[in-house]
Amino acid sequence: ALDRARVRGSLLTDHKLANLYLLLRYAVPADAPVFEFGSFRGGSAVFLASVQAALGRSGRVYAFDTFQGMPATD
Repeated sequence: ALDRARVRGSLLTDHKLANLYLLLRYAVPADAPVFEFGSFRGGSAVFLASVQAALGRSGRVYAFDTFQGMPATD
C-alpha cells in the first residue's frame, strides 16, 4: 500500500499514512465507505483502497478534490 501511494504521488508522510491504516484497521467497520477530501493525485486514496483490499474488507473508497486546494491546517 505504501509503494502504491508513493507511485501515485501521495503527499502524506509515512506516519500519516500509518495513522490512516490504524483508523481503517481498528476504528472503521469493514463494510463502511471511506471518504477522502482533497485527493490531489489520489495517492492516499490508492493507499486506503489497498489497505481495505488487504484486510479483506468490502467498504469502498471515494475520493473528492476541490481542484483549488484545501484550507490550511495547523
